[in-house]
Amino acid sequence: MLQARYKNKSQSEDLKTSSILGSLLLLPDDLLWELLVKSCCGGTEKLPDVAGVLDSFEFWPRWNADNTTNLKYVEPDLFLRFSNFDVIVEVKQFDGNGQYYEQWENEICSYFNEYGSVKDVYFIALGGNGNKKPSIVRSVPVYRCSWLSLLASVSGCLDRLDRIDDADCHTSSCRRILGNVMLSFKLNGMFYLEWFDSFVVKEEICRDSINVIKSIFGK
Repeated sequence: MLQARYKNKSQSEDLKTSSILGSLLLLPDDLLWELLVKSCCGGTEKLPDVAGVLDSFEFWPRWNADNTTNLKYVEPDLFLRFSNFDVIVEVKQFDGNGQYYEQWENEICSYFNEYGSVKDVYFIALGGNGNKKPSIVRSVPVYRCSWLSLLASVSGCLDRLDRIDDADCHTSSCRRILGNVMLSFKLNGMFYLEWFDSFVVKEEICRDSINVIKSIFGK
């Protein structure tokens, strides 16, 4: 929650943004981008595979509001500057609804006010989406992402790393960071539950165990 406290943010949405996304930013740049892409709900085949170096990031930047419906400034929740392109992230506290076109248009317009059209830019709408279809706003691709899909991506990545037997320092540090991300989700009331049919059964259930269960329940 460092970013939220630094920017004097105290709303629940901002604390959630800071704790979860702030932890994700500690990951290696390529893994961060991989998780963001996997969390988007549709059309991701058009997103670049390689983002390059994360040159800078800023939570709640204040951009020039010229030609927008805002009076003073425009404030997206997170701005990422990779070496290959830029990413604007607009966050809503819960999945379901809250995102709206006018806000996206304002943020994209103000981005061009600040940075021009030198680099490609992508927009990620995290949470608050009524559907999963990507959109185009002022020629900028807008991808919808849910908190649940982000949680599933983080959980799956952590599970994959946990299965590596000969882990190196890189893997070990990623595990710790992802563990903190999972803890941040839990503190925000979100838990990831796997379906039973996704469990990997390594051995068949022992017949003696089945008999014991039957004796307990009288069947």
